[in-house]
Amino acid sequence: MARMLDAINGLAITTEIMLTELEQNMGKASREAEELRELEMRLACLQLFDAVMNGDLMVLDRCLRHGADVNAKNAFGLTALVMASAKGDDKVVQRLPFHPAIDVNASIEEGVTALFAASYHNHVNMVKLLLAARADANVKDKDGQTRLYAATNHDHIEVVELLLSKAKIDINARDVNGETILFHACRLSHRRVIELLLTAGVDTDARNKKGLTALDAVPIYGDVELVELLLTIGIDTNARNNKRWTALYEASKHGHAEAVKRLLSAGGIDLKMTSDETGQTAMEAAILRGHDEIARLLLVKAGMHVADTSDATDVTRTTILQAVPALGLRNASKNGAAENVKRLLDIYTGTINGVDSEGRTALFWAVDRGHDEVVGELLEAAGIDANIQYQEEWYTVLHIATLRRHDKMLEQLLSRSEVDPNAPSATDRLTALHIAAGQGFEQGVELLLGAEKVDIGIRNSEWGDCF
Repeated sequence: MARMLDAINGLAITTEIMLTELEQNMGKASREAEELRELEMRLACLQLFDAVMNGDLMVLDRCLRHGADVNAKNAFGLTALVMASAKGDDKVVQRLPFHPAIDVNASIEEGVTALFAASYHNHVNMVKLLLAARADANVKDKDGQTRLYAATNHDHIEVVELLLSKAKIDINARDVNGETILFHACRLSHRRVIELLLTAGVDTDARNKKGLTALDAVPIYGDVELVELLLTIGIDTNARNNKRWTALYEASKHGHAEAVKRLLSAGGIDLKMTSDETGQTAMEAAILRGHDEIARLLLVKAGMHVADTSDATDVTRTTILQAVPALGLRNASKNGAAENVKRLLDIYTGTINGVDSEGRTALFWAVDRGHDEVVGELLEAAGIDANIQYQEEWYTVLHIATLRRHDKMLEQLLSRSEVDPNAPSATDRLTALHIAAGQGFEQGVELLLGAEKVDIGIRNSEWGDCF
């Protein structure tokens, strides 16, 4: 009995060893089989990409029958369908989009799908096949652009028509800059695309992240036919962007006379709208930049009688006096635009002492910003008042020149007999000499002491006399 038990135990041990070895061998065989399958799949994928590149339908069909991964990507991150769509091989694409395992919307790293590639390269038949296979036309790439952008940007009319025929296409989609497809089409002057978009009911008043509408994109490039096209559908001609610019201001500023004509003919245009951060109107923008023909057009639109001539210099100067406020003069003075100041002084008869919302005149801004040449022009102008006191400190320009240590400007001002060297500020009764002495501005003190009629005995409310 003992021997029998030993034999049974020995047999069990032997069987266990044999089973363990068999299990190990089976595992190894399974791994080898899996590796072989993976190798076969990689080979099939390589053959698949090679077949797509070469248009070899026989090899392509064999790869598909043997289970090649139709969604696999090559070393460049491309799928076979994206490659075929970009290449434009209709016969190859006919086999891929309808494969049961295909992901027709699979994208490469930059968000490019097969439909994007076909739209970009203007492969019309390819677009038809992909749309029939339910490719999503609203998928966006890394720039936030849909397939319709790809066709629009390259003026591929047939592709645009195909995409717009899809009921679920988003014609008002926005890219990363907030720009719609219409904005792109206007900027690129693709008229037929714009017509198709307008027929499809695109939003003409949509704004990008800078507040610009599609109409804003057109005058910048002076495309008058596009301006006319947009005006026919009633786009808002007085819309402002984030800088408070209107299309009329933009066209006037850049000298696009024909675009200005089209805008003015639309009706409802507001000539009085101030259209940028400096508060200029379209007329001021045209005048300050020497666009006389545009200035004449705006004057006529404002109801003023101006001779019909392209050389508007003389006639404009006889009528502009009634239309341009002191604002243009203040802006030019503030920015140191001496030539513009000369031009405005030649044609301007209104008060040159007008103040802005801060209570500042043209002369104040020129002195404050240190524009010597502009100050010289203004001081020669008839009716200039150099003794106006300004809000807050109630200083005159002489005070300002002293505070800013503009010695040349101080000398300019003191050379004028109408400038009062003893003018005190209204609040603390400081004179320019008080300020120069208090700041240790030696050159200023010398200039002021050398001025005729200077009074060194004037006392202010805090310090007493100057010294």
